Amino acid sequence: MTKTAQTYDPDVLAARLAEVELIHGIHVFQSISSTNLVAKRLAESGAETGTLVLADRQTAGRGRHGRRWESPAGIGLWFSLVLRPQRRDDRWHLLPMLLSELVARSLIRQFHRPFHVKWPNDVIADGKKLCGILCESSSDGGRMEYMVAGIGLNVRQTPDDFPAEFRDTAASLRMVLHQDIDRTEVLVQLLYDVSQRLMPILHGEHPLELSGWRDLCADFGRAVRVRTPQHEWRGVLQQISAAGDLVIRDASGREQIIPYGQASLRVES
Repeated sequence: MTKTAQTYDPDVLAARLAEVELIHGIHVFQSISSTNLVAKRLAESGAETGTLVLADRQTAGRGRHGRRWESPAGIGLWFSLVLRPQRRDDRWHLLPMLLSELVARSLIRQFHRPFHVKWPNDVIADGKKLCGILCESSSDGGRMEYMVAGIGLNVRQTPDDFPAEFRDTAASLRMVLHQDIDRTEVLVQLLYDVSQRLMPILHGEHPLELSGWRDLCADFGRAVRVRTPQHEWRGVLQQISAAGDLVIRDASGREQIIPYGQASLRVES
């Protein structure tokens, strides 16, 4: 199966997204360093909730812990949203987990097959990483000024499009579904679904909670290795706390709680 060239048409995007409540302002780029970086600059200049920054290609895309996120042209969805929560909540750090759930549920709805989440910010298909999410925020005196939510979704890649070190662990919608995919259609449906769930949370009408995320996690009961800069744990993943912390049971039978933050999780069986 060969790939045909796909580009974004800003006029088509504006028309298709006009009915999506969340979206207010669309910035489309052929190539930029990072959609998160541009979205943060727009937020600092007063951009409102729902400002969308979309790039065909990123030259310096980033994931968690500053890892490089490969973002070549024509084959993925690379975009960021400016968000301004209207209430104080000590759970906004869980936004990457919530968004991974919303992305997974949207893909399930669109393609009628299983997609799962992996702690803390990934969407998984067939055991491989399909999507990653990076959220950054700015606060003033304890008050949230804005958040920027960056989403990278592999759409049209073949295995050869990934760097060699990622070919065993990364996937795309094209690889999973065995068909070419229209990026614009996926984006429109995805933003519609995210808007439906996220707007009431931003307005303080619904709480930000993780029960739906847990339903899509396939790693409970599996052996895992968890690393932080200071320590490493091995055990069986038991649960995710309401605060997003990992709860594992180690070889001695003791329960270990590993705070949400700088830890990384690897599933071993």
